[in-house]
Amino acid sequence: MSNKKQTSLIFAVAFVLIALVIVLYPSHRSQDICDINREGGCTIKGITFSIDPRPVTAMRENVFRARLEDPSMVPEGTDLALHLTMPGMEMGINRMRLKKIGPGRYSGKGVIPRCPSGQKLWRAAILDISARELASFHFEVE
Repeated sequence: MSNKKQTSLIFAVAFVLIALVIVLYPSHRSQDICDINREGGCTIKGITFSIDPRPVTAMRENVFRARLEDPSMVPEGTDLALHLTMPGMEMGINRMRLKKIGPGRYSGKGVIPRCPSGQKLWRAAILDISARELASFHFEVE
């Protein structure tokens, strides 16, 4: 095989590998990010998550809500927890209680801290009483 053909083959293989990494790499691409400012919030795994007031911003009191399509997902009479983290950044412990306010409906208040580096991507994990993650949502704040 000539050097020209070997070089072409190497570039073709490299192109395919790069394309596979882009398509398959589990990153937080735009379709993975919940538009938390949309009316009604975002739904994953039968749980709808929303934050008010909108637009959602850091450093003010927010109301966090979770609505379960199937209330039997959690034991009767128990509350949920919301754990806020920032992917790739240590922002300390930011966990709050979501109190049951009706069948399959939970609500709690809390503050989303402002990241000193200016990053805006957050992860909200909805946890049951045993700290089992029921669903997680990635969203951006202003």
